[in-house]
Amino acid sequence: MAQSGAAESNTLEKIIDRLAAFEPVSLPVISLYLNAQSNEHGRQDFERFLRKEFSERARTFKAHTPERESFDRDAERINEYLANELRPETHGAAIFACAGAGGFFEAIQLTAPI
Repeated sequence: MAQSGAAESNTLEKIIDRLAAFEPVSLPVISLYLNAQSNEHGRQDFERFLRKEFSERARTFKAHTPERESFDRDAERINEYLANELRPETHGAAIFACAGAGGFFEAIQLTAPI
């Protein structure tokens, strides 16, 4: 069990190092902190929240601009990640994305809620 915790800590440290090394860009960077706990029916209930937030944020960028295209690709990738890779035991997730910066994408899944 200790080895598993040490491996998780090592992975988290590597992700933090990559985040710290990320160079600022003129394109939007999504920083998403998500409570992924199941609701009273045993299901994760964040899809509606994400649709609303992504829709509102997308409107802040003019259509057909590099900023909007990068944002839209990030939102799509985040939704795909959450739909396909979120583990059942995950109660919190932190995701950082900027498609326009070489496809930058880092995701952290936590057993503790955010």
